[in-house]
Amino acid sequence: MAELLNTDNLSLFLYFVVPGFVAMKVYDLIVPSERRKFGESVIEVVSFSMLNLGLTFWIIAEINNPEFRFNNPVLYYFATFLVVSVVPAALAIATSKLLTSRFLRGIILHPTPTGWDYFFAKGQACWILFHLKSGTKLGGLYGENSFASSFPNEQEIYVQEIWRVDELGRFVEKVEGTAGTIIKREECKLIELFTKDE
Repeated sequence: MAELLNTDNLSLFLYFVVPGFVAMKVYDLIVPSERRKFGESVIEVVSFSMLNLGLTFWIIAEINNPEFRFNNPVLYYFATFLVVSVVPAALAIATSKLLTSRFLRGIILHPTPTGWDYFFAKGQACWILFHLKSGTKLGGLYGENSFASSFPNEQEIYVQEIWRVDELGRFVEKVEGTAGTIIKREECKLIELFTKDE
């Protein structure tokens, strides 16, 4: 047990595993995806860690000098935190921004799995007209207090206000005392989205 906890082994784990794990977790929080199993993602974890190591090698080399560590303990721990947490998180954010940029559209596949996730990730307020399979039409306001699930969870949406609509689907009036409603995608044959004027 003592051999596993020696400084060299902890350093290997700290620089070759932790940054990749942090980067993947942050990336998965930004881009909806299947739940990862750590055992099946070892190569990705190490690859992200190696990229992080390449970017921060000069910092790692400097702070792991025994003299630096002894003379600057606070700076040592701060720099280590920066290398194993902050830089990998920033790398994940930059990667997600790059992969979803207009510059790469048409060159690589967009990482967002569904149109549902793409639209609701923007957090754009809008009016929603639900065409239920029962034949009923239901209006709703999707605003800052609303919520939509993301992949791989079942598609459902909470709208913060319910609105009555006429036969043509025009929004007539807000339902008095409404606290919103939750609609499952499978209950609808069509969902229409309309821009909301501020």
